[in-house]
Order: sequence, then structure tokens, then C-alpha cells
Amino acid sequence: MVVGLVGLGLGLAAPPPAWAGSQSADLKVGMLAVYGSIEQLLPLTLDPKVWADPARRADIQKALDQLAKNSSAIEKHAESRDQSFIMLSRSLSAEIQDVRHRFELGQLEESRYLLMQATSNCVTCHERLPSSSDFPMGKHLGEAMNLDDLDVAERIHTRLVTRQFDAALADLESAMADPRERPSDLDFSGSLVDYLTVGIRVKRDPDRIARHLRSFAKRPDVPRYLRKHVEQWVADLDETKGALNSKTPLVEARRLVRRGAPGDTRPLSRDTTVPDLVASSLLLRFIDGGKASNIERAEAFYLLGVAESRGIDSPWIPQAGVHLEFSIRLAPGAPFAGAAYDALEEYMYLNYGGVSGETPLPVDISTKLDELRELVEAQEEKAG
Repeated sequence: MVVGLVGLGLGLAAPPPAWAGSQSADLKVGMLAVYGSIEQLLPLTLDPKVWADPARRADIQKALDQLAKNSSAIEKHAESRDQSFIMLSRSLSAEIQDVRHRFELGQLEESRYLLMQATSNCVTCHERLPSSSDFPMGKHLGEAMNLDDLDVAERIHTRLVTRQFDAALADLESAMADPRERPSDLDFSGSLVDYLTVGIRVKRDPDRIARHLRSFAKRPDVPRYLRKHVEQWVADLDETKGALNSKTPLVEARRLVRRGAPGDTRPLSRDTTVPDLVASSLLLRFIDGGKASNIERAEAFYLLGVAESRGIDSPWIPQAGVHLEFSIRLAPGAPFAGAAYDALEEYMYLNYGGVSGETPLPVDISTKLDELRELVEAQEEKAG
């Protein structure tokens, strides 16, 4: 993979809410500073030999030092945003600091690899909120790379990192129509879920997504299991597209998330992908709007965590657990707090393999669960 550093300065580029005030201006300045560091580092990340060239060592270290400084500033200025946004900025800053330190210690390939993984913060953030246009600087960076040398998944990742959403969709649509691209590869790489995510949450164009998925499902080499998923996605896109413009986002998201509750006729998480993405789009915009009450924000984080835990969470930057925790801490006495804890506990056990009894939960996770459970149970006892 040669995704490189191209998106680190763009990783927190989702539009800030109006109430963020001067912090938003500071955030923008910090992001532009990060972008300046990227322009120096980008050409060097494309070739491992160049990255490890002793003659370039001092210049790369200096650029990484500056990038780490600027990413820390972004973390500071992100404090006016919602909690999941803050988490992403902290994760980005921590990973850049680690990259800088490893390079300084001479762990060159490790630093380069971690730099690539850090771009997952960018993609996770970019896919959160609607975007009406692509990012001009991102287009310039994308053109500086020879994307033809990348496979489909890497090329799409690069497009998303640089906020080239229309180009990402076009690339995926070409891949879905290309007989040289195996449908199962598009599925296993996560490219199809990226297609749904960008089409629903970023571009808000479910009709376009449904049209191309219908054509994709007709390919004779699409496995039966995948055809059934795609057909369900198309049906759900048609059914839920009106919900994207709901005037009561929390109410609508509540209805959509409950479709996947126990007893639903479609228990597989993959079958609720589209409703969960629509719900998450509504919830992220609701939270980001800054007008929700404390109890409303708590419920929004609860619903968001449930939707994410069913299969739309990022494998690199998982957020379901964080959102469920936020919900409990915001309102431990809320009617849904117990359900939020149950969902969080199950999510952690499944993620860490503790459900088998062979792999205990890490101490920090089990300690956190104990703390949150006590918060909820104390409130339940007060309520009688």
C-alpha cells in the first residue's frame, strides 16, 4: 500500500457547526499548517527506499516534528466539537507522535506503515457528514500520485483521504462494472460498504447508489450470498431515502435502529447496513448541530453506537464502544442507559474474544465496564 501521508492534514475537514466560534477558525489554521508539512512529506512516502534514504533523514525528521506539533494543535482546537470528533483528533495526534518517535529511533519501515494507518482517521472523519463539493487541495495531492498503480481498495482509500468523493464513487462504479474485478474482492476489501457510506452520508444520493448496485447484482460472477445482500441494500435504499431529509432526525433514527432489534426478521448485521447508515447520518448531523439537550445527545450516542456495532463501524478506528460510553456518562439515569451498557458490554466481549472464556478482557476494559455498570445500577436503584 502506498497511500502515504496524503490525508493527514485533511483528516478533520468536516465542516464545523456555527456555534463552534473562534475555535473553528483556529482549527482551520491548524489544518492548513498540517497541510504544509504534508506537501514536503508526500513525495517521500511513495517509495520505501526514498523514505529510508540517509541523505533525507534530517529533512524527514524535521517535517515529522512539525507535523506532530501541528496535529497536537488540531487536537487542542477540536475541543469545541462533538465527542466522537474529539476522539478522532486525539487518535490522529497520538498516531503522528508515534510515527515521529519511531522514525527518530530508526524504525523506518514501522514509521512508514503507521503513517499509512493514520490515514484511517481521515477516512472515518470524512465519511461522517454531508459534503456538497470535493476538496481542491485534495485533488492536487491525488494528481501528484500515480493512482493507476494502486489496486481498487487503495485507490478508493486515497480518494477518500483527499476528500475526492465524486472520483471515489466513479472509481467504484467502474470497478463494479469491470469483469476483471472480482465481486468478492470488492466485498472483502470493504469497498462496497465505502460506496454505500459515501453515497448515503456524504453525497446523500441514494438513487445513484441503487442504480449502480442493481447493475452490479446482474453480473453472472456475483456470488449468491453477495447478490442477496446487494438486493436487500437496493430495497432498503428505495425505502429509506426519504428519511435522509427528516425534520425529526432523532425520532427517525430511533425507528431505523430498532429495525435491527432482537426479533426482527433480518438478524444479520449486513442486512441492516443501509438503515444503519441512514440512521447514523441523521444522528451525526443531529449531534454536530449543537442544539440537542443533554438527554437527547445521550440517546443519539446510544443509537449511533448500536447502529455501528452491527457492522458499519470502521475496523481501523472503531467508534461504537466510545459512543455507547459517551451515552452512559452523559445520562446514566436515562431509560436507555441500561440498554446502552448491555450493548457496550456485548460489544467489548465479542471484540476481545472474552465470550469464549479463553481470552479475558484487558484490565483497562474490564475496569471501565465495572465503572459504567456501577453508574447505571446506582441510578436504577434510585429509581426503585
